[in-house]
Order: sequence, then structure tokens, then C-alpha cells
Amino acid sequence: MTKHPLFFVALLSLLSVVAALIILHFSPGEQGGQLEGVAITQVSVLEEDGGEIPLSDGLSRRLVTLLRQYDRLSYSALPSYTPQTGDLLLTGPNHGTCFYLTADAPPTLVRVNHDGYSAVAKRSADGASLGEDPAYAQWRQDLAAYLNP
Repeated sequence: MTKHPLFFVALLSLLSVVAALIILHFSPGEQGGQLEGVAITQVSVLEEDGGEIPLSDGLSRRLVTLLRQYDRLSYSALPSYTPQTGDLLLTGPNHGTCFYLTADAPPTLVRVNHDGYSAVAKRSADGASLGEDPAYAQWRQDLAAYLNP
């Protein structure tokens, strides 16, 4: 190492930069919060024509925070799940695993795992208590005001 000290310093510096870039690229960070280890970066309302209305960052963060309080119970398997108009879609940066929050009462959180070949849905068993939470009722009012200004 004593023959070419500048070469080794430059090499170590380059390796440090490459390692930092790799970590930044693959780390989801705190992009809107997480549900069950999945970074949620976008929340949208499903429209009748199949489109989506993206929500503001503030509404999205508040919803994820509320859901984290109630997403503690186990899920039960569903044979399939078909999203309905008005359901909320919560997705991450790679659009892999996603969550749906049903629009009907009581609200039900459904997790759909995608591995490229199959999808498995699970239903949260704690929808009733979320539907009774005054903070969720306020969030729903704020959502209605956002969608119909």
C-alpha cells in the first residue's frame, strides 16, 4: 500500500461513493409511511371508469398513520378480491404489494401481494374499530371536501 498511496485513497473514495449510491437507491426511506414494512408513497381513490384520483400528501400521511394504529390483528385469507369504485388504493414505489381500504362500512383493509405470477389477498379483522374512530370520521370528511371542493 505504500507504493501507490494516492491510488488506494482514490479507490477507497470511489468504493464509498458507490456504496452510498446503492444504499440510497434501494432504501425506500420514510416515503409517506409504511404498512407492514411496505413503503406507501401514493394513496388514490378508485373511480368508476377505472381511473384513480391521487390524494394530497397530507391526507395520505394521515390515513397511513390511522391505519397503522388498527393494522395489528392477523389477516384471514380471501379467495380473491375485486376493488370497487370508491375504495382507496395504497401503493409503494414499485407497485408490488398494495393495500385497499374498502369504501363500504365497516372499512376493511385488504392486502394484495404480487409476485409477478399470483396475487393473494388478506382481510384485516379490525375494520369495525377503525370505522368507529372519530379521527377516521374526520379524515373521511376531509376526503369528501378534497374530492368535492
